[in-house]
Amino acid sequence: MQIIYHITGNISRVIEKNKIDISNSVVKRIDEKMMAKPKFLKSIFKEANYSKVIFAVDDLSYQRFQTFMKLYILYFGSTKGEILDEHGTLINLLLQNYFSKSYHF
Repeated sequence: MQIIYHITGNISRVIEKNKIDISNSVVKRIDEKMMAKPKFLKSIFKEANYSKVIFAVDDLSYQRFQTFMKLYILYFGSTKGEILDEHGTLINLLLQNYFSKSYHF
């Protein structure tokens, strides 16, 4: 099961452009200003166990809360997350990518 947090824009267009399977999704509308309130977001992240967290916005290039979205996905325990927009742009976040980087010297 995945949860889609609709922040801004047209959710139908985001779903269509990004080809999201909504049969196993829960869509919740949250106000953009709530992104600055970690306690609020923690409460809605923890209300159910979701395997994937998606933030849906109108345009990623104008999104000032991208850093918060990334931190919330990682901090509140989801192993997979995405930030999507109406144009089909995708930022994919996987917890394993943050901890499994190998460095060559």
